[in-house]
Amino acid sequence: MFTYQILWIIYNMNIETIPTGYILVDGGSYSSVAAISKTLPLPNNKFDIIAAHALAGQYLGMKLIYLEAGSGSSVSIDPELISFLKTKLDIPIIIGGGIKEKKQVSKLVEYGAKLFVIGTAIETKQNQKNLIEINQVIHGKS
Repeated sequence: MFTYQILWIIYNMNIETIPTGYILVDGGSYSSVAAISKTLPLPNNKFDIIAAHALAGQYLGMKLIYLEAGSGSSVSIDPELISFLKTKLDIPIIIGGGIKEKKQVSKLVEYGAKLFVIGTAIETKQNQKNLIEINQVIHGKS
């Protein structure tokens, strides 16, 4: 489907669209996003570079920043990066990629993460218990 067709579908659905800045962060493996977009992810430990990109998004009017480590990545976003960005940004941060375990989510929440994209963890039935535990941590019920 061509991009313009997708845009007409969204237009005809009359749904609210929310401008979101998307930042690809190195998750330890070559992601499909990197392959399709032919971009290199930003290094997970370069907080100043990631913050500069996030601030650019905020200054351009983005309402959210999505930090993506790549679907099924071996490394998630560094929790300390979340803490650092929260001191710089006035808009919410979404975390995605490599989020697989309750302990990991607990650490991200401890450092200030509130919005998550959980993909691979919901794709198989055997992850159902793990997903419930992750959800409880995110919503403060654990």
